[in-house]
Amino acid sequence: MATFRRLIGTTLVYGEGKREPSELTLHGEKIYDLGGMLGFHLAEETDLFAEGSLVYPGKLYDAPFWDVLYQPAAYREKMKKLYRLGYTSFVDWVPFHSLQTLPQDVRYHQALHADAPFDYTLKIFARAADFSLQLLRAVDRLKLVELVLYVDTPPLAVRLDRRALKDFATQSPLSIRLDLPKDPVPQENGYFVEKSSLVNWGKTWYDELVSSGFRVCRQFSSPDGLETDGLEMKAMYAASDRHVEHSARDAQRLQKLMYMQSGLYGIKGRLAPGADADLVIDTADGRHTYLRGKRIEEDHLPYGEGRFLYPRQTFMLIDSFLKKDCMVQ
Repeated sequence: MATFRRLIGTTLVYGEGKREPSELTLHGEKIYDLGGMLGFHLAEETDLFAEGSLVYPGKLYDAPFWDVLYQPAAYREKMKKLYRLGYTSFVDWVPFHSLQTLPQDVRYHQALHADAPFDYTLKIFARAADFSLQLLRAVDRLKLVELVLYVDTPPLAVRLDRRALKDFATQSPLSIRLDLPKDPVPQENGYFVEKSSLVNWGKTWYDELVSSGFRVCRQFSSPDGLETDGLEMKAMYAASDRHVEHSARDAQRLQKLMYMQSGLYGIKGRLAPGADADLVIDTADGRHTYLRGKRIEEDHLPYGEGRFLYPRQTFMLIDSFLKKDCMVQ
């Protein structure tokens, strides 16, 4: 039987920075009630916090795990570091090798995350030189909703069937993130493509894909999210070519955008009845984390209990956020 748990003394912090003193009731793995009116008489257990303790939705870590996937000790250490930074779910990137092996690669990455304590989903990472309608259809068949396209070649080097792309974009929730390298890219002839050329390539790809009807996010690659505290704290956008420091409110808005981009927003990333109770509570004596309704500690993370979640396509159709925060003109 799922237990009703009442959290007292909390102040809820919503995605736009709004704060509201409010109790919180959890039922099993879900948020049951905000305000305590419905959960007041149902609560079987109570957690009491100092007045004004801030409650946030757990953060989403969106970056490759390639450096630790084959090292169990390093994998667990990275999970502990994510826990300390307030992350409660993540998105891993699956490198694209070929259309034939892509389904197997996705299953393989799911198996590599069998020890994960956090819920997660996957996205595909491919070179722009490998971009094709067949690739888009393969990603769509796998029920994934985001493709990261590493811009290492201009669109003119790839044969694009614009009519077919438009037909696909109108029927699929797939969004595309253009990943622009920060440093010059070596070519087979020994020369390097300079940063200015990469930016121009990125803009051209952006124009081509947007004109075909795709939702597109473009940004430079950032260092490992652990050093920058994830994409929500620092970002480099192609149009401005400079670091953009985000305030705490901007960080929350960008986290919401990241959840939307990943397809997890709704079940994750919000304080609302029915959402997963993945919570971070900042108090005067430190930080407390709830994962799927259970209070967890760094030395006792629930390894092996993380679930692979298929993205929810409904939330990928909210364009107002994408246009304002992601589609840099």
